[in-house]
Amino acid sequence: MKCCQCDKKAIFTYDFGPLCVDCNFKFQQASEIRQSQDERMINYLKDVMYDTAGLPRTGARFPERRPPVLHTGPVNMQSVVLNNSVVGNINQGTVSSLNATLQNVTVANYTYAEQIKNFAESVARDGELSKETKDEVLQKLDFLAQQINQQQMNAPVIKTIISSITTAINISAGLATLWMALSPIFIR
Repeated sequence: MKCCQCDKKAIFTYDFGPLCVDCNFKFQQASEIRQSQDERMINYLKDVMYDTAGLPRTGARFPERRPPVLHTGPVNMQSVVLNNSVVGNINQGTVSSLNATLQNVTVANYTYAEQIKNFAESVARDGELSKETKDEVLQKLDFLAQQINQQQMNAPVIKTIISSITTAINISAGLATLWMALSPIFIR
């Protein structure tokens, strides 16, 4: 699915159409600016009403917004892509989604993206898991990787998914060891 604003791959879906990461970021910025303007207008109108009625300014007000804190240091942008890997033998849709997710995670933390990639490839190579179990684990891993960049994470759902992955891969000692090292990054 392509973005309705450009030709990049869409990840987010809205009523007006799908958006890629860049267009979604711009849309979120525009929404934030609009909300800030609305809050300032509400504060102004309340002040005008109180002044017109001759009343002291009381009641709840929207707080003044502070500018966002921006990272000003050097940014290490390295892509993690699962092209021509063993994972491609599993499920092309899951691999495509995991690739897109890993590109987003890479921006936040390259080490996390690399660990997720290594675990995904280990799952694909494992001889003890069935194809269905591998697909299921990779889909759940994709969901967890998407949650890394979220502001609000649904902790009970994440814990349930981590537990189900642990149960699914428990028959493979190598995967269980990798998963025990990887799973804490998904819990904040």
